[in-house]
Amino acid sequence: MRTQSLVVLVFLSLAGAAMPALAADGRYYDPSNPASKTGITSDYDLYRTIGCPGKGLLDAPCTAPDSDGDGVTDDNDRCPGTLAGAKVDAVGCELDADGDGVVDRLDQCPGTPAGRRVNAVGCELDADGDGVVDRLDACPGTPAGRKVDFTGCEPDADGDGVADRLDQCPGTPAGRKVDAQGCEVDGDKDGIVDGLDKCPDTPAGRKVDAQGCEPDGDKDGVVDALDQCPDTPAGRKVDARGCELDSDKDGDKDGVVDGLDQCPDTPSGRKVDASGCELDADKDGVVDGADQCPDTPAGRKVDAHGCELDGDKDGVVDGLDQCPSTPVGRKVDALGCQLDGDGDGIIDALDQCPDTPAGRKVNGRGCELDGDKDGIVDGADQCPETPAGRKVDAHGCETDGDRDGIVDGLDQCLDTPAGDKVDNKGCTLLNTIVLKGVNFDNDSDVLHDDASAILDDAVAILKRYPALKVEVAGHTDSSGSAAYNQQFSERRAKAVMKYFVDKGVAVGQLTAKGYGESQPVTDNGTAEGRAQNRRVELRVLN
Repeated sequence: MRTQSLVVLVFLSLAGAAMPALAADGRYYDPSNPASKTGITSDYDLYRTIGCPGKGLLDAPCTAPDSDGDGVTDDNDRCPGTLAGAKVDAVGCELDADGDGVVDRLDQCPGTPAGRRVNAVGCELDADGDGVVDRLDACPGTPAGRKVDFTGCEPDADGDGVADRLDQCPGTPAGRKVDAQGCEVDGDKDGIVDGLDKCPDTPAGRKVDAQGCEPDGDKDGVVDALDQCPDTPAGRKVDARGCELDSDKDGDKDGVVDGLDQCPDTPSGRKVDASGCELDADKDGVVDGADQCPDTPAGRKVDAHGCELDGDKDGVVDGLDQCPSTPVGRKVDALGCQLDGDGDGIIDALDQCPDTPAGRKVNGRGCELDGDKDGIVDGADQCPETPAGRKVDAHGCETDGDRDGIVDGLDQCLDTPAGDKVDNKGCTLLNTIVLKGVNFDNDSDVLHDDASAILDDAVAILKRYPALKVEVAGHTDSSGSAAYNQQFSERRAKAVMKYFVDKGVAVGQLTAKGYGESQPVTDNGTAEGRAQNRRVELRVLN
């Protein structure tokens, strides 16, 4: 005990000696701390009273405690239980940027203007949950789930004070009085709303017109509900019951008093002349009251109804009908003649092709002609003389599948490679063409007449390919001298060339040359061989 007391005294002496220094150093001593006045000097209170005793002994300062780890020491922390990680202000309390009482960490509406009332998540109050905050809500008690406008009130499209949801008359004109259902008021229950009713006090049960007033059929000033003489002629004086005065009696009610009426039994409602007899304005013999066609031109025949006759029942009266015998049921024009919609001369009722283009020739059925029977009508056929049975394209021209210039119907080589020059049979043109059948008179350069067909075939090829350069080569057999044969073969070659030029082949495409007996194609030892060697050839040079 004595030893322990001594230690305490030494500690207190040291502590007392250090007090002035600690008082100047806030990390160790705070004289304003209430704990300094308690006299308790154990554990944490000892630190708060005299600072850190170890500083004087060990020269090692202590760190002030921060229990909630928010960066503000416990002696300065006004909110000592702050959640870990929350941002705090200088006194250790969580931030509330918009000052609405909800800390930023929980505030779902962090920009709320100052002074506004908010809920637990920091957003302005919306008591009826309509999406418009109470501060702006002009209808704060809107039932849940209702659609509202920007003022928080249910829509009222016609502005009659009844929300659209309840409005049974949603298109009420502006300014009209309405009932609880949003419909205009009809005070006298006559079916005409007050906004349109010119007679708003009509007795219950009375018939009214569009203005809400009781009808007065005979315009005598006494409404029909009270009129005991509802058919009084116009202009007559009547009593309170709506009946004529005795001085104006008109038995047939035609506007002519009985004393002057020459037709006293005129049916009611008929127009009459000054003598009380019915009018016949169009002078057709049928009075206007019975005349269903009161404007019949003068002199026309009419039926019992005063209408002109229409003998063929086509809707065009006989007086105007230029085709008075049209079969029943046919459509006609204003002249009573059957329609021809496409103007091809065949009436629509008989026209099997009613949409023929204007100007096209047609057959008796109203369909366009197809002279060559290729399935393309003549009006659209660019090749109107196609031989029967040939395949044609949409323009009526024969097809040329390999595009060699020879139509498929004549082409004996349907798959000629693209770009090949072809003969008149559509086959690739040979470099050397023997003009078989081109014969001359004996020992002459005069062509036989029967050579024309073969030569004309060659002319067609040469004209088809104007860039083609061709040599006309003449050949003989070995009879006679070589020199004579060479000249003779050249004369024959030139004769063929002249034929070509006379037929329109450009002279620049052609040359003529004689080879005599120098290029036989077979043995000259036989008559048959010599005949083959006597020939004219076309040799393609390019």
